[in-house]
Amino acid sequence: MVLIFILLLSITFYFGWYKNILAIPLIIIVIFMIERMLHTTFTVTSSGLLIIHKGRFSKDIDISISDIAKIEKGTSLYSKLGVYAYLNIILKNGKEISVWPADEKSFLEWIQKVNYKNIVNKE
Repeated sequence: MVLIFILLLSITFYFGWYKNILAIPLIIIVIFMIERMLHTTFTVTSSGLLIIHKGRFSKDIDISISDIAKIEKGTSLYSKLGVYAYLNIILKNGKEISVWPADEKSFLEWIQKVNYKNIVNKE
C-alpha cells in the first residue's frame, strides 16, 4: 500500500509539474488515500461490536464480534520489501475483511477479551 501510494504520488507530481490534465483526477485519488490512511480507526465496544471507520469519505463498517469465525495474520505480496502485514477477519457467513491496525497485539487482545474464545489463527 505504501509503495503504491509513493508511486501514485510521484506520478501525480510529475503530471502536475508539466501541467497535464491527468494530474487533476490523480490529485483527488491521492487526497482520498491520505484521508483514509490518517483517519482509519477501529473501535471495539463493550457490547461486542467492532466498528471500522475508514475516514470521512467512506461508510463505517459495523461487525458483531460474535459473527467473527476467525482472524488470520497475513502478509502482502510486497512483504519481502517490508511494506505491510495485515489481519484478515473471516466472518461466519464467509465474508472477509482485511484490516491494518497500528497496534496489532492490542487489537487482537481487545477482540478476544470481548469474544471470550480463541479466534486468532497465528499462521
